[in-house]
Amino acid sequence: MVSHNERFKNKEYDLFSEKNKPDHPILKLSEQSIDEASCHEHLGVLLSSNMSWKAHIEKIHQNASKTLNLLKGFKFKLSRLTLEILYKSLVRSKMEYANVVFDGCTLGESDLLENVQYDAAKLISGAMRGTHRESVLIDYGLHTLSNRRKIQKLLLLYKMVKV
Repeated sequence: MVSHNERFKNKEYDLFSEKNKPDHPILKLSEQSIDEASCHEHLGVLLSSNMSWKAHIEKIHQNASKTLNLLKGFKFKLSRLTLEILYKSLVRSKMEYANVVFDGCTLGESDLLENVQYDAAKLISGAMRGTHRESVLIDYGLHTLSNRRKIQKLLLLYKMVKV
C-alpha cells in the first residue's frame, strides 16, 4: 500500500503571473513543501508561469523541424504534390495546433515557425537557398502562418457569434 507521503512525493504547483516573483506563502502537504513549476503542459499546450509563449513555441519549432528534416530525405524520391501533402499533414498541423491560443506570441517567436514553413516551401518548390521568403510562399500558394492564425481567430469568432 502506498503511504500518504509517497503519493504526494513529486507534486508541483503552477502559479501564473506577469510579476517577476509574486509574494505567496510556501505550500505544504503533510509537512512536505510543494515545489513551484515553471511550465505546465495541458492538452498539448505548454503554459509558462511568466505567461510567455517562448517555451511552447520552441517546443513546436523543435518538433516541426525534426519532422521536416525527415521529409528532406525524400526530396528526390517523392513528387512535389506528395511532399506538400506530407508537409501539411505532418509538419504544419503541429505548428497550427491551438494556434488561436498562442497568437499573442512575440514577432521573434512567430518567425521561428515562419522559418520552418519557409524551409518547407523551399523543399516542396525546389527553390534555392537565399530565395526571398514571400516569393517562395506566393509561388507555391502558401499563406504565412501569422495570416493563417488571424484567419483562424476570425473563424472562431464567427462560430462563437453565430450560435
